Amino acid sequence: MKTIYTLTHEGKTLHRGEENSCYIQLQKVQSLSADRAIRHEGYKIEPQQVTDSEAAEILKADKYAETECRLLQNWEGYSNQRLKAECEGQQVIIDTYATRPVTGTQIGDTVKCMNLYISNL
Repeated sequence: MKTIYTLTHEGKTLHRGEENSCYIQLQKVQSLSADRAIRHEGYKIEPQQVTDSEAAEILKADKYAETECRLLQNWEGYSNQRLKAECEGQQVIIDTYATRPVTGTQIGDTVKCMNLYISNL
């Protein structure tokens, strides 16, 4: 079992995914602070237990969720470098401004990247 978070407003589901991605989506659908939206405007972010396979499907569709990718080329420290990587057995391109590598990251190292910034070759 895994924990997935659900963003709702007045009983209507707006987003399901990682907790952080629910907060990102909350800021996109309304202009108030997250605190005010949750306390006074009827928004909720609540955890839910789901099976591993359900979680995998939900997180795959969650563009704000992070996926671990194994680098297939060195990261040179440029903020807009596009790198070949492998995520979940598939070769992809990731934008480095959306990852958390550090200077000196080498081929084979693992970095986290938002799904939003992963594209197929």
